[in-house]
Amino acid sequence: MTDHEERAARRGRPSASSRETLEEAALELFLEQGYEQTSASDIARRAGVARSSFFNYFTAKADVLWVGLDPLLAGIPSLLDAAAVDLAADDVSGSGGGLAELRRVLLAIAETVRPEHIPWAASLREMTGTGEDLAATGSKRALVQQAALRRYLSRTEPALDELQRAVCAGAIVAAVVAAGDRWVEAGPARGSLAELVDEATAPILRAYGG
Repeated sequence: MTDHEERAARRGRPSASSRETLEEAALELFLEQGYEQTSASDIARRAGVARSSFFNYFTAKADVLWVGLDPLLAGIPSLLDAAAVDLAADDVSGSGGGLAELRRVLLAIAETVRPEHIPWAASLREMTGTGEDLAATGSKRALVQQAALRRYLSRTEPALDELQRAVCAGAIVAAVVAAGDRWVEAGPARGSLAELVDEATAPILRAYGG
């Protein structure tokens, strides 16, 4: 029996920390044998749980790559919807008011992001071979955020037509992703993510604010 197997045997089937245990097991295997060579069954076996338990927490192997960020991303559409409702109540939407509020929301979200939220799949993508699937699954998540932004803009910036809303939303998401990549690559010396997000999105918000 290997050292890991002995640890797993002592640990037994994990309970409340199953998600974290699966994430740890996935990282170990991706580093040892590469992302493509590792299956969901391999991860479950290493974690000491049944294969079905893996799919209680993740819909696919690639979801493991987003453990740190998915809860935050999931909450953004609701934050945007709430901001749109508040603007309507205050009667300050339109004529750039929606974009000004969007800047506030984006910076508030960025302020909540900490280094521990950085997916290890991003910081260790060269070592784990996760780059391709990280990009593919990231694109799907970006589309969800773009849809939320288009919905927000349709409610708060009626002067923008459908095409303008689509382009504005896509540009903002791309800018935030670029800021996030720069922040991750900066390593321990990284400063404020909010400052990078502000720098990246400011030209877009100015352009569409008229």
